[in-house]
Amino acid sequence: MSRNTACVHRLANFESAKTWYEKTKPILRNPENIRPLGSRRHHYMATIAMPDADTVCLKYFGQTLVEWRSNNTYSVFAPRYYSAYAPDNMHNFLPLSNQYFMWDKGRMLYCSHEGIKREAYVLERGGRLDFQMVGNKSFFLNAPVAYNVRAKRGVANKLMHRYADFLSWMQVVLAVTPVYEGEELSPSIDQFGLSLGYRTTEEYSAMNSDFATPALREEYWDERYNRDALPFGFRNGGWDSSIGFNREACLHMQSMILGNNPTDWVQALHVVVSKSGRYTWSPRAGKKVSEEKAFEFVKHLITYLHRDEVFTLERLPKGTVPSKTNTHYYHDVNFVPRKRRQLVDKSNQSTN
Repeated sequence: MSRNTACVHRLANFESAKTWYEKTKPILRNPENIRPLGSRRHHYMATIAMPDADTVCLKYFGQTLVEWRSNNTYSVFAPRYYSAYAPDNMHNFLPLSNQYFMWDKGRMLYCSHEGIKREAYVLERGGRLDFQMVGNKSFFLNAPVAYNVRAKRGVANKLMHRYADFLSWMQVVLAVTPVYEGEELSPSIDQFGLSLGYRTTEEYSAMNSDFATPALREEYWDERYNRDALPFGFRNGGWDSSIGFNREACLHMQSMILGNNPTDWVQALHVVVSKSGRYTWSPRAGKKVSEEKAFEFVKHLITYLHRDEVFTLERLPKGTVPSKTNTHYYHDVNFVPRKRRQLVDKSNQSTN
């Protein structure tokens, strides 16, 4: 069912999109001089823009959803609001009536059909699909290849033996001390982040002061969010599907576990507790972790780092939606903190 709240009309090619832009009057007294794609009262939802003579952008809540180019190629982008409520108002941004969006198990799908044959492709957050329009037919320029991720039986458990020394030590420690206070965990979390180029919790809190610009506060908020997600999306004893694996942080965690430095082991244990433990009712915001959850966390870490050994990729026929099973092990996060970006910029300047 398509709600099409903004009454968007399908635009089948670049010329029709350009004509619509030229004949549509801007919203009166709007500071950005925007032009509605559908009804004028819903201009905040659907707008049309021409950044240059060869490009027309169809925007959904201010972000480009479909971009037409003068050679009649077009791109479809993941929407700004990536949720189950978005598809009903997005179908008419696409040029053809046999094209539409669907929401399936937390994923946005781009779909098309010819008769009873349907093809569907996952449109990941930040993703993009490119097409060529020829007459009234649309053809992929970069059709995604989908895979099912199949685990090899027993391989992950065998890999755990390489980390037996740390796991045995962790089991003994947790049997004696399953609860850790926030004051005990925070220094280790700060040190873990510092070793990867992030700042301390105190430094991030200072950025909320009135002296920081709104843009800088937002940047540091985003950076702290990524730091608190290290090394991967497992917190309070469960998965956070919006967070992936930071490979550099995972490798750093691995080096601490495989080494023989007691300080590194304690720090690694605190990271495990902070991510896999659950908050207690303590006023000091302590965390309690079970051996089962701690071992589960380490197993996820090992599985990710050795994913090429643990999994096989099974290629699927064109237009088949892959299973979500094990796909989170292929969700990599490549966030670079501000400190390291500044170092790269300085080194580039000195080279030039």
